[in-house]
Amino acid sequence: MRATSKRIISIEKFLKKRAVKPYSKIINQIWEKKGFNVVGIDISKSSDIADFIIICSGSSTKHCQSIAEELEKSAKTSGLSHAIEGYGKGDWVLVDIGNIIIHIFTEETREIYDLEGLWYGSPCYHIQEVAKNDQ
Repeated sequence: MRATSKRIISIEKFLKKRAVKPYSKIINQIWEKKGFNVVGIDISKSSDIADFIIICSGSSTKHCQSIAEELEKSAKTSGLSHAIEGYGKGDWVLVDIGNIIIHIFTEETREIYDLEGLWYGSPCYHIQEVAKNDQ
């Protein structure tokens, strides 16, 4: 994957970002459902579609669908409008919750589409559970 330089950031610090904070309960479900290789890309200055894109991986199509289901439940509970695309096939599920768009991929599909490369130049954060080099 060709990505802009990624800053390593803890979940807690990422979820406190102004554009992300209203969605933190929903986004946290990615880790609750064991999503991995999580990247947040700030596209607020380069796009009108959202403020952040979050990309994560699941170990299988069923795992990707499970993460998406949990995000949907959390969005409903929070009273936020949302949309899901790609759930049926499961190798790339998109969950749109307003100013945040979450892409859930199998690793193989993620490499093919390389969204990190598409947004090259935008601030990119590798989000980890434990802050080792939190910047």
